[in-house]
Parts: sequence; structure tokens; C-alpha cells
Amino acid sequence: MHSLQTNNQAILKLVDAWTPRLMGLTNDVINRISHHHWTVREILGHLIDSASNNTHRIIHLQYQYTPFPFPDYARNGNNDRWVAIQDYKTENWADMVQLWKYLNLHLAHVISRIDPGKLRNKWISGAGRHVALEDMVSDYLSHLRLHLDDIEAVMHPPKIIVAIDGHAGSGKSTMAAELARAVGYAYIDTGAMYRAVTLYGVEHGLVEEGRRPNADKLSESIADMHLYFFPDVLTGRSELWMNGRCVEPEIRTIYIGRLVSHVAAITQVRKKLVAMQQEMGRDKGVVMDGRDIGTVVFPDAELKVFATAAPEARAKRRYDELRLKGENPSFAEVLRNVRQRDHIDGTRKDSPLRQAFDALLLDNSYMSTEEQNAWLLNQFYKTIRS
Repeated sequence: MHSLQTNNQAILKLVDAWTPRLMGLTNDVINRISHHHWTVREILGHLIDSASNNTHRIIHLQYQYTPFPFPDYARNGNNDRWVAIQDYKTENWADMVQLWKYLNLHLAHVISRIDPGKLRNKWISGAGRHVALEDMVSDYLSHLRLHLDDIEAVMHPPKIIVAIDGHAGSGKSTMAAELARAVGYAYIDTGAMYRAVTLYGVEHGLVEEGRRPNADKLSESIADMHLYFFPDVLTGRSELWMNGRCVEPEIRTIYIGRLVSHVAAITQVRKKLVAMQQEMGRDKGVVMDGRDIGTVVFPDAELKVFATAAPEARAKRRYDELRLKGENPSFAEVLRNVRQRDHIDGTRKDSPLRQAFDALLLDNSYMSTEEQNAWLLNQFYKTIRS
């Protein structure tokens, strides 16, 4: 009984310490994703169910025949499926925390009144394992600590630099933004910065189709460009602002897309933007995507990825994206633009696009967005845990 009382006191201490911490979490943290691919909200939901299920088991085992079979809540070990069927997505977070707290207080009350003569009563798990009532209590404490540690890791992830390079239309910006959101990092879309410089050049007569950009004046003008990323209030996605205005819609047009590689090939422009990017990532905790992040901007980044896909697959993604925005380009035009950018990016004199020797290669030609996001999240957690 002494070990039972010790475990019970440990449960109460965890509840006392964690209740205010959980109450204080922001929506950003609540929706971050752990290495198990569960959000913090889903982890807490799982712990709520665990406290409830274990309370029922402890009570039943003192009054039922032994060994006693219980339903296999984890579906033969597949906890992901069990978590998925719980509907906690729309529940008020504060209510969830209070429910978790009081279910554990109730569980502790039940544990404190266990009949010592029933401690060796057993239940049969879904895997056929016989678990004694006494062991169930210590297992619950270990389970509780395990998942609270998961939440701790999500709340305070180690800060590293994630560098994602790749071809135009390879999905690198999409998965970089999603990883940053999932782990609470800053997201820096360096391609957007080159597009913003291109837009500035177009608006000031320094860049136009069919002519070489005015490299000297464009480079000098960067000093007049205040570039910064700011999250959209509704979507939470990072958007680029230039001199006090959001330029996202304008920099994503196919016209800017045709010109940006020429601007990005200007050595003076690259040097100045690289310096900006290095300053943005100085304190780490960033996901940065572009063409030379792992080779030039942050050659010592802890995690490097090179994303690619067949030109036709990348052109189809870009074509669909433009159509959704109301533009009406031909597929042939988009494909031609993709191939042109590949050629310019790969053959420019300064910082040509190439895979860093220590970068992981991801060919996502036949992967869904969800699959590539899951792959990148796995690589992130492998890196910070190694």
C-alpha cells in the first residue's frame, strides 16, 4: 500500500503543477503537433479518456471476477485511431483542463480507497496481457508523465534552423509554413522577399519584361525597402509586408513569376537579402525556404531538405493555384515558366540552385500535401531528438 500511496501523491502533485500551466497555454501552443502527430489538444483529450477509463477499471476490478476483460480502447495498440474518434476539437480549452483536473482528483480519491486485498486482481488487456490492479496504478502514473512530457516538449521545442531548398513549385513553401505553425517556429519565405524586390523594381521602372533589370539602382533601393513577415489574423499564415503594405497578392502573379529569377540572379541583390535573412534567423527557431538556404544563407543549419518534383507536377500545382486566385493562364505558359526558372536558378553565376551535400532529398511528385507535411515533421523531431 505504501507504493500505492506514493503513486497517488505523485498524481496529485502533477495535477497541481500542471493545471495552471495548461490553463495558460495560447491557441498557438494548443494546436502545435507533437512527435506522435497529435496536437496538444488531442494529447489532453487522450489523458481525459485515460483518467476516466482507469477509474472505471479500478472500481470494477474490486467487485468483478478476476481476470476481467475490458474493451480494447486502443484498438489493438492503435492509439492514433482512438484519439481520432474523440471529438475535442470544438471543446472549450479551459473546460477540458478542468475536466482533466477533476477526473484525476476523482481517480486519486478512488485509488486512496482501494481494498488492499484486491491489489492482485487482474484485468486482461486487448493484447491479452494480464495486468494487476496494483500495477495498473503505477502504469497510469507513467502514462500520465509520458504525455505531460510530450506537452512540455511541444511548449518548449529546442531551437534549430530548418533550411528547405528546392525547385519552383516543389511545395517547399507550403510544407515549410505548416512545419513552422506545427512546432511554433517563425516562417521566412525568402522567395517572397525576392518577389517583393521584383515588384518594387516593376513599380519604379527598374524591372520590365524583355529588358535586363537595372541592377545598380535596384540594389541601392533595397535600403528603402522595409520587408517583414506578419501573420494573417484569420489564417495565421505568414505574409510579407513591404513599406507598410501587404504585398502577397501582387508578388504571387505569374507576371512577377516570370521576372523574379532575373532579379534573384543579381549578385548585389542576393548579398543584401542574404544578410537580411541571416539576421532574421540569428536566434534560430526558424523554418526558412528558398534556393540557397542550406548552401549559402545557413550552411550549418541543423536540418536541410531539398524538395523537388517532376516539372509537369510542379506546373500543375502552380496552374491550379493561379486559377483559384482568379487568373487564367494556359498550362503551357505555366510549364514554360517553371522550366525557365529551373534553368535560370540552376545556371546563375551567384549561388545557383543545388542540393547541399548533407540535405535530405524529397521528391514529392506523387505525394499529397498531408504526406509531405508528415514526412517533414518526422524529420524535424528526429533532428531535435538526435
